[in-house]
Amino acid sequence: MVDRIAVSDVHFTEAPEADVRTGLVAWIRCVINESLALDGLCLRRTSKGTYTISFPARRDGRGNQRFFVRPITDEARRQLERQVFERLHLEREAAP
Repeated sequence: MVDRIAVSDVHFTEAPEADVRTGLVAWIRCVINESLALDGLCLRRTSKGTYTISFPARRDGRGNQRFFVRPITDEARRQLERQVFERLHLEREAAP
């Protein structure tokens, strides 16, 4: 697999303890392909104990979620997550 996404300049801001209890671990900021800054990505711990990244969104007047930015394929999401996790020295599987 050839990476089409190159992640750099990853910054991690730890979430407050109250948010950590609900699964939010941190906010992430990074640069993609040396040309696009992503801010407001959320590092979350799922109920199964794995890490995942969620992308900033808002709800429209009808209650539909509208993402500001997001990967358009599952492969792109996996590449972004893998590279961010590597730079943060995280394993996808969170420690208990």
